[in-house]
Amino acid sequence: MTLSNRKILRTLFRLLAGILYAVCLSACDAKEPLPENRDAEIESPVIANDLSNQKVTAIAEDTQGHIWIGTFRGLNKNNVHDYHQYFCTDDSLGLPDNQITHLLRDSKNRFWVGTVNGVCLYTDKDNFRIIPIEADNKNVRQILEDRNGRIFLSTGFQLYAYHPREEKITCVLPEICTGNTFYAQCHIAPDNNLWVMTSTGLRCYDLSTLQLKESVALSGYPYYSYLHNNELWITGNHTLSIFDTRTRSFKPLPQPIAQNTTLCNADIDYIHPYGNNGLLLNTARHGMFYYILRGHKTS
Repeated sequence: MTLSNRKILRTLFRLLAGILYAVCLSACDAKEPLPENRDAEIESPVIANDLSNQKVTAIAEDTQGHIWIGTFRGLNKNNVHDYHQYFCTDDSLGLPDNQITHLLRDSKNRFWVGTVNGVCLYTDKDNFRIIPIEADNKNVRQILEDRNGRIFLSTGFQLYAYHPREEKITCVLPEICTGNTFYAQCHIAPDNNLWVMTSTGLRCYDLSTLQLKESVALSGYPYYSYLHNNELWITGNHTLSIFDTRTRSFKPLPQPIAQNTTLCNADIDYIHPYGNNGLLLNTARHGMFYYILRGHKTS
């Protein structure tokens, strides 16, 4: 196991612990009220020994090997020795909001930070450049990159695209969440098609034309999805299914998973790649499972 993998795994455990911790928090506890005007006094960055908040929402690694951890209140960069904490301040070079939703290092090594109130890029001056979004809803849930290097953002209800020349973000799909569904999760497959999952179905869009290509009904009201290569893992409500985006059909579960009655009946709420041939599957009540893709083993 390489040092990088060990660092990622350690931080991933913190992420998963934060997700489980967040589920158990009440709304008043999660807010962690501060004294009046305390946020206005925060300088960014702040060097500390701990995370800025225990409710972890996102994780990523930059080109320097630093692990970045987004939380309910603040962004953290870990350099092994300590945490550099970043906050939303009165300075225009700060974060758009303290509540971090998504982190992405793209193919150009740009580091994107999504928040509930907009998105920004980390700069080599250790600050942030906010990218304007032409929308009322600036709650960025996902940041995605297609195989041509184009950046898209999802609010869970609409899809937006980043225009680097104009340095702005505009809506390109005004309704990706249809029916009585809460919000949608988006994935870009290797063939550059956009797959949108809601609790009732899958929708496939051609990213070059943004035209709807296909719709697939889902049963069981799943709430989480993860794309691994061409396979879309769909989980939730004690169900697990795997949809092949190439053949447009569902695949049988791998034998080690199908034979594990605990795992295939559990609520899998988070999936993360580990190494070159493994997946970590976190469940709501039964802990974490490690699935080895090539060897087809679970542990």
